[in-house]
Amino acid sequence: MSRSFARLLTETADTQRATVDISTGKRSAPTTNLTGVCCTRIYPADQEVRQRLQLQTPHELHQVFADDNVDVIEGDLWEIGRAS
Repeated sequence: MSRSFARLLTETADTQRATVDISTGKRSAPTTNLTGVCCTRIYPADQEVRQRLQLQTPHELHQVFADDNVDVIEGDLWEIGRAS
Protein backbone atom coordinates (compact mmCIF):
# COMPACT_ATOMS: atom_id res chain seq x y z
CA MET A 1 0.00 0.00 0.00
CA SER A 2 1.35 3.41 -0.90
CA ARG A 3 1.93 6.08 1.73
CA SER A 4 -0.43 8.49 -0.01
CA PHE A 5 -3.23 5.89 0.07
CA ALA A 6 -2.49 5.06 3.70
CA ARG A 7 -3.09 8.72 4.63
CA LEU A 8 -6.64 8.45 3.25
CA LEU A 9 -7.51 5.58 5.60
CA THR A 10 -8.94 7.79 8.32
CA GLU A 11 -11.98 5.74 9.34
CA THR A 12 -12.59 2.43 11.09
CA ALA A 13 -15.47 0.21 10.03
CA ASP A 14 -17.25 -2.92 11.18
CA THR A 15 -19.28 -5.31 9.08
CA GLN A 16 -22.25 -7.45 9.92
CA ARG A 17 -23.43 -10.46 7.95
CA ALA A 18 -26.67 -12.41 8.01
CA THR A 19 -26.59 -16.13 7.30
CA VAL A 20 -29.22 -18.21 5.53
CA ASP A 21 -30.48 -21.48 7.02
CA ILE A 22 -30.37 -23.92 4.11
CA SER A 23 -33.18 -26.11 5.47
CA THR A 24 -35.67 -23.26 5.97
CA GLY A 25 -34.33 -20.64 3.56
CA LYS A 26 -34.72 -17.97 6.23
CA ARG A 27 -32.16 -15.27 6.88
CA SER A 28 -30.82 -14.80 10.38
CA ALA A 29 -30.34 -11.45 12.08
CA PRO A 30 -26.99 -9.87 11.09
CA THR A 31 -24.10 -10.66 13.40
CA THR A 32 -20.64 -9.10 13.61
CA ASN A 33 -18.34 -10.35 10.87
CA LEU A 34 -15.33 -7.97 10.85
CA THR A 35 -14.26 -5.23 13.25
CA GLY A 36 -11.70 -2.45 13.01
CA VAL A 37 -11.29 -2.41 9.22
CA CYS A 38 -9.24 0.67 8.22
CA CYS A 39 -10.94 2.47 5.36
CA THR A 40 -11.62 5.79 3.69
CA ARG A 41 -14.71 7.81 4.40
CA ILE A 42 -17.72 7.04 2.20
CA TYR A 43 -17.56 8.92 -1.10
CA PRO A 44 -20.26 9.37 -3.71
CA ALA A 45 -19.42 7.10 -6.65
CA ASP A 46 -17.96 8.99 -9.58
CA GLN A 47 -19.56 9.08 -13.02
CA GLU A 48 -17.17 6.46 -14.45
CA VAL A 49 -18.19 3.88 -11.84
CA ARG A 50 -21.90 4.56 -12.37
CA GLN A 51 -21.55 4.18 -16.14
CA ARG A 52 -19.44 1.02 -15.87
CA LEU A 53 -21.97 -0.68 -13.59
CA GLN A 54 -24.89 0.45 -15.77
CA LEU A 55 -27.24 0.67 -12.82
CA GLN A 56 -30.72 1.96 -13.50
CA THR A 57 -31.71 3.01 -10.00
CA PRO A 58 -32.99 6.12 -8.27
CA HIS A 59 -30.69 5.38 -5.31
CA GLU A 60 -27.46 7.26 -4.77
CA LEU A 61 -24.35 5.10 -5.19
CA HIS A 62 -21.43 5.40 -2.74
CA GLN A 63 -18.03 3.77 -2.50
CA VAL A 64 -15.44 3.13 0.19
CA PHE A 65 -11.88 1.82 -0.03
CA ALA A 66 -10.36 -0.53 2.55
CA ASP A 67 -6.71 -1.17 3.41
CA ASP A 68 -6.63 -4.89 2.71
CA ASN A 69 -8.34 -7.75 0.92
CA VAL A 70 -11.13 -7.97 3.51
CA ASP A 71 -13.98 -10.47 3.51
CA VAL A 72 -16.86 -8.22 2.45
CA ILE A 73 -19.59 -9.62 0.21
CA GLU A 74 -22.84 -8.36 -1.26
CA GLY A 75 -25.45 -7.99 1.46
CA ASP A 76 -23.02 -7.20 4.29
CA LEU A 77 -23.85 -4.19 6.42
CA TRP A 78 -21.00 -1.65 6.57
CA GLU A 79 -20.82 0.61 9.63
CA ILE A 80 -18.31 3.45 9.79
CA GLY A 81 -17.67 5.46 12.94
CA ARG A 82 -20.50 4.04 14.99
CA ALA A 83 -20.54 5.41 18.52
CA SER A 84 -20.25 2.71 21.17
